[in-house]
Amino acid sequence: MKLQTHANVASDAIDLIHSTREHVTWLTALLNAVRADVIHGKGHNVQALTGLGQYIGDDWANYLDCQTTELQEKLDSLEVDQ
Repeated sequence: MKLQTHANVASDAIDLIHSTREHVTWLTALLNAVRADVIHGKGHNVQALTGLGQYIGDDWANYLDCQTTELQEKLDSLEVDQ
């Protein structure tokens, strides 16, 4: 395990923000596909596409909860060490 510093925790948080931005981009593209399917495809794929969106959203929300806890624990340990 690497030595934790405030800079390391901040770097981890920034990486998490970049990953979250990528996931939001994926969800935006997915919602655009749902809208196009409703308009042009008569909604034949809506159920599958919205199920995928729900899975991505739920999975990422759980991941963010875990990462938030981990980052907070790292910060808390830095405060104790000082």
